[in-house]
Amino acid sequence: MVTREQMSGNWHSVIGKVKERYGQITSDELSKVEGNMDQLVGLIERKAGETREQAEEFLSSFYDKAEGTFRQVSEKGHQAYSQASELLDEGMKQVSQKANEGYEYAKNTVARRPGESLALVAGLSMLAGIAIGVSIYSKSRPRS
Repeated sequence: MVTREQMSGNWHSVIGKVKERYGQITSDELSKVEGNMDQLVGLIERKAGETREQAEEFLSSFYDKAEGTFRQVSEKGHQAYSQASELLDEGMKQVSQKANEGYEYAKNTVARRPGESLALVAGLSMLAGIAIGVSIYSKSRPRS
């Protein structure tokens, strides 16, 4: 038997399935029993001429199918998340490895050629200073 919590969480789906199977039940009648399982079963008994057991079986089978579908979707989502997580981890490992390789290369280059490395850093620093100075000067200069 379907619980009241299951019923209230999926009421719009229930309405659609009941209307689909029992066309003689109106939206107004369904709105009067909204969320009440016993009243819905009673309404199906009266309007469709089915037994209480048949009505309960229909509603239970609907929820069993919905629960199975939800479980499948949930499992597929979990699989996709796991795959994405694994790909991200692998990508991060590769980036980290390349960064370490670059660091080791730079460290070894500086150790082998300290004078040239110092001159290169000084030259790059000078270029950065000039670029910053030009940028500041061009912003402070009045425009005509």
